[in-house]
Amino acid sequence: MPPPKYEKGDTLRFRITTKDFDGNVITPTATPVAKLYKTENETLLNTLAVDNIGTGQYETYYEIPGDFVIYPASIDLYFEWSWSYQSRNFVERTIFRVVTIN
Repeated sequence: MPPPKYEKGDTLRFRITTKDFDGNVITPTATPVAKLYKTENETLLNTLAVDNIGTGQYETYYEIPGDFVIYPASIDLYFEWSWSYQSRNFVERTIFRVVTIN
């Protein structure tokens, strides 16, 4: 299944509910970290501000810049949440594609 596609100027919202291995909502040791990477070479593009919107619930936004360089016609990125709870590290990643629409 190909990743979802977005264009320059689109605003993406990422949300997460942090849970333990049994599916119980937990409050991490610290606010989760939200980062955006270029998939091709895992280059860090941005670290995003995170808002706590409820118990164990967090969100962040990313607007794809209008001058974002896309070559040849699309680029795959991934968004990553990371957090810690009870001395364990957790990570969740979402891949998406930015395309040039003519």
